[in-house]
Amino acid sequence: MLVSGDAPMYGIVIASRKSFRITTPLFGKAFRASPWAEHGGLRMSEAKKLIATGRYRVYEVAEKCGFKDPKHFAKAFKEETGVKPSEWIESRQSPASLR
Repeated sequence: MLVSGDAPMYGIVIASRKSFRITTPLFGKAFRASPWAEHGGLRMSEAKKLIATGRYRVYEVAEKCGFKDPKHFAKAFKEETGVKPSEWIESRQSPASLR
C-alpha cells in the first residue's frame, strides 16, 4: 500500500542526512521532478494496475493508493489519464493505449 503526504520525502531526507530545504532541489535536479510529483506519478501508476485487474472498485483503488477521498482520486486520475476511472474500467484497454 502506498502512503500519502510527505512520507517518501522523509526517507530521502533521512538517507541523505540533509534537510528538506537542501534535499528537495537536489531531488529535482536529479529526477527533473519534485519528490511529490514523482510520488503522485507512482500512485497513479499503481492505480492503473489495480484498475486493470478488474478486482477492485474505484473507491478501493483510491484507498489502496493513499487517497482519503475517492472524489479527489477520480479528479487526479482524470487529470493524469484524460478519462474518469469508471471510463478506464469500461474501456478495458491497457493503460499504455490511453496514455
